[in-house]
Amino acid sequence: MRPITSSTGHPRTRRNSKRFFGESGASGDPEQYLRSPRDNQPYVIIYGSPLDSDGRDIILAYEKDGLDGKRYVITLSRDVKLMTDEEFAGAKFASGLKPSKKK
Repeated sequence: MRPITSSTGHPRTRRNSKRFFGESGASGDPEQYLRSPRDNQPYVIIYGSPLDSDGRDIILAYEKDGLDGKRYVITLSRDVKLMTDEEFAGAKFASGLKPSKKK
């Protein structure tokens, strides 16, 4: 059986994240931890990037739509920030990925 986490101990995929929450003792449906209560959309997570205390400005995960022109993000350094759409558009993302433009 393939491990659900990478060598750094972090889940490799969304499916593994759900399993990870269950195995870590989190209560309830794991999906509740992977969905924003503000926009009711799944969080967008960039898998495969190691956490880094120097990565304060590099986004690892974010709310898909956010609310009122702002969205929460989490950085590689595990800091949670509320960003405006303008700040988000100019942000750096883990693995050099950029979110697709809203249509």
